Amino acid sequence: MRKLFLAPFGVHDVGERLLDAALGTGVVPAEILYLCPNPRRLRLAEAELLGRLSKDAVVPPRFASLTQLARDIHDRLGTARRLLPEIKPLFVQQLLAAETASPNPQAAGGKRAFAPSSQVPHPLPSIGYSRAVAGFITEVRRYVPATERATLRQRVERLLEGFPKPLARLLECLDCLDRYESELARLDWIDDEGIMAEAARLVARADLPGVLVLDSFVAPNRLESDLLRALIEKSESCLVLGHAGDPKDPDYALPGKFAEFILSCGRFEIEHLPEPAPVLPSFHEYPDIEEEVKAVCRAIITQGDGARETFVAVPRLADFAPLIKRVFEAYGVDVTVYPENSLAISPPVVAVLELLRAHDTGYERIATAAAFGSPYLPGLLALEADKDSAARDRCAAALNHYSRKGRIIKGRRDWWRIADGVQATEEYELDAEERKFLLDIQSRVRHALSLLDETIKAKDTPGAFAHNLKQLLGRAGFLSNVDPAVGTEADLLADRKSLYDVLDTLADFGTQFGGREEPRSRLIKTLTYLVENSMRTTNHDPSGVTVVDMTETLGIHPPKLFFCGLTEKNLPSPYSPDPILPDRVRKALGMPDVDWHRDHERFHFRRTLESSPTPPVLSFHSSRDGQPVLPSPFLAFKPEKVKRPDAFFSDAEAQVAQGRAAGKPFAEAAHEVDFKDDKEVLAELAKSFGPARPVSVTRLENYQRCPYEFYIDHVLGIETPTEPRYDIDARQWGLVIHLVMEKLYADGPVAVNKLEPAARKALDATLKEVDLPPFWTEVARRVFAGLLPEIVRTEEELREGGFMPGRAELKLKGRLGKDVNLKGRADRVDTAGKLFRVLDYKTGAPRIYGGKAVLEGNHLQLPLYAWMYEHGNKQAQADNFGIYGLRDPGVYWFAGKKYDVRQLIEAAVANAVGVVGKIRSGRFPALPDDDNACEYCGLGHTCGLRETRES
Repeated sequence: MRKLFLAPFGVHDVGERLLDAALGTGVVPAEILYLCPNPRRLRLAEAELLGRLSKDAVVPPRFASLTQLARDIHDRLGTARRLLPEIKPLFVQQLLAAETASPNPQAAGGKRAFAPSSQVPHPLPSIGYSRAVAGFITEVRRYVPATERATLRQRVERLLEGFPKPLARLLECLDCLDRYESELARLDWIDDEGIMAEAARLVARADLPGVLVLDSFVAPNRLESDLLRALIEKSESCLVLGHAGDPKDPDYALPGKFAEFILSCGRFEIEHLPEPAPVLPSFHEYPDIEEEVKAVCRAIITQGDGARETFVAVPRLADFAPLIKRVFEAYGVDVTVYPENSLAISPPVVAVLELLRAHDTGYERIATAAAFGSPYLPGLLALEADKDSAARDRCAAALNHYSRKGRIIKGRRDWWRIADGVQATEEYELDAEERKFLLDIQSRVRHALSLLDETIKAKDTPGAFAHNLKQLLGRAGFLSNVDPAVGTEADLLADRKSLYDVLDTLADFGTQFGGREEPRSRLIKTLTYLVENSMRTTNHDPSGVTVVDMTETLGIHPPKLFFCGLTEKNLPSPYSPDPILPDRVRKALGMPDVDWHRDHERFHFRRTLESSPTPPVLSFHSSRDGQPVLPSPFLAFKPEKVKRPDAFFSDAEAQVAQGRAAGKPFAEAAHEVDFKDDKEVLAELAKSFGPARPVSVTRLENYQRCPYEFYIDHVLGIETPTEPRYDIDARQWGLVIHLVMEKLYADGPVAVNKLEPAARKALDATLKEVDLPPFWTEVARRVFAGLLPEIVRTEEELREGGFMPGRAELKLKGRLGKDVNLKGRADRVDTAGKLFRVLDYKTGAPRIYGGKAVLEGNHLQLPLYAWMYEHGNKQAQADNFGIYGLRDPGVYWFAGKKYDVRQLIEAAVANAVGVVGKIRSGRFPALPDDDNACEYCGLGHTCGLRETRES
């Protein structure tokens, strides 16, 4: 029996009819071969058909896609080794670079033999161009019959007459195609197109079931059509499902051609299924894509327990998948998303690519922190002495923070001594515990750097590179910490296998074809291309709502359907022109062109639109990224704008509504951080800021600048360092200048006439010590040379009155009253007998406080340093204190005619006691000392003060 079921799109029981007809042939289930191009429909048909069988043990039917069947036939009857499609661009790259050798009689068919790349002097073409040529080879092999290949060159010469450049490129690709097929034959390799063609020839010898079922095929290419024809001719019975409607309806153009093809394969009984009554959809407009997805969530929640029967289809799933996962999770809606994605977006594979990028870019900070700290590469930061992963995990979590804090931009050297880099940026000594933790991080980072240095070379052959990378991943414990019993983690292990398959093939490629050494950057780019072209599809059992690409609804009739994203930019989707074959040439050769693309999009849109037995809900978003968007031109419906419902469907919606109902901005709802009545918190504050712990004067100034910021940074210990810039940042430059000035007077005062050469000598010693990259070393020299004359002038002024440079980087301490211990470090103290002056170096634009700021409590540091110096030197007497600006050299003094130095010191001491009391009592209000302090604060969204000022 041979029967062709032709059904309009709106017939929803056609799948059941096809299954019943297969079982109605009377054969045992094992004699049924069920083929379908859609994995989602294939899995659903398998479940439906098995559900119709008796509960007694039976051998089930065989379910497969056409590609799976072809590979099965090849595995049983073929002999050649499969060339993975991911590796094809690399193979083509080598062919394009090969010398045009004289005919080699040993090459298959007298074709020119492939010269191993190690013997080739020509540069390799880019992997991008090689990929385009590989695509050309695939298209020709899929669509141009072997009988027409002999005249193909003459045909394209006629088609491109008068267009020399496109013709020359196309003829070069045809030459490459000849060498490609010759080399495959010589090496006994076979690509997927060869497997499909081989399967059509071997069907007669294959042991296949007698009843063939073809479900939902639409537009097979020539190779697939040849295999289908061979299968139909071999089968005893054949049941085919196709679509048919009004011949003038362009939506039926593609399925109409498929029906013609089936009828050309032999005599078929045709059963036309009647046109059902139309099911009218609703069409909704939403202001943006996020609101559109949220509206779908609300509708699904409202409909009750129908999640497993609900499908959400979109024209381009890649645009929606991340947003859908995030929003559905926020609304508590269980969802399964079935996108086909590149292996390159798999999280563990991303970690591997970032690791290679880090190594190739000189350990750029973001890539290195992401790769070293990745949970998928636990062995990078693990040490042999570790008893478990706790220390490694703590290090991984802190790596990004400390690399920013250490001002790392890039450079193996900076990563190697990350602990010293962090300490250099601090204004005070790290405590013992943090220093110990930093040294542990440093040892683990050094372990990771050593692993990379041992395995990934600056130049290597592709095969050796793949072998070494796989060895590195093994030593880095790639995915060794995942549980294969967990569904999502099992998917990650499948991604690891796919990556290893690419690496193994790349290594085998080098063994088979030889190879020359290439720079690491090129090898990484090649691997990235191969990984990007390796597609992965999840095919696990669905849970909750099923989200698929529009094309993945082929053969499926969901009980409830939401069809979203129907914008003009998504439907029809953009058509990508062929870089090798102009569109009119593609059309002449019977390949898919822009018209075929339009018909393909129309078919899937119309079929999806009518796939559900209940009225589908259509929607589009009228703006994206601030730009207006129109609905798809395929739609003949007028959209309806939908208002938000009054009900709340998530906690976030309820919280926003509560705030809006209260009529209060966030600033008014925010509470002052005050723990005066919380004994537990006060006890913890006493441990860190009590009498037994000396308090840094710098931290007291932090409190005065903004108590709330102090609470975040120094009580909670939450710090977000700024991203390091690719220049000598203020702290790094400050470190250089501080060290220069310290070394300048390390052996005592220097005569004014010898200051300039002494300062240059101190700079040389400092630059050698800090070991900046060569470029920034030269920048530092030039900047310092420009400042030096003004520094000398300032030093001359400082010596007026008999004052001479005394101590530098002087550690100070003292006790205020009974229970306030202070500590600090003065940049410099100049002396003249019993008198002294305290100086603080500033390399940026200095913040000029003056005596008034000291009296008001906004500046504490220098008068407290003066008090502590007097406290430790009973005969000393403060003459003044000031800020030594090194950006525009000069000294800004605090005391003078208006403010007496004694008055300022006493005010600072009293203010310091008050600040310590506020800290210990748990008061941390958002009250910055400067009206401009909030402008660039990164915490304004948490305290609410900025919002209050702006409203």
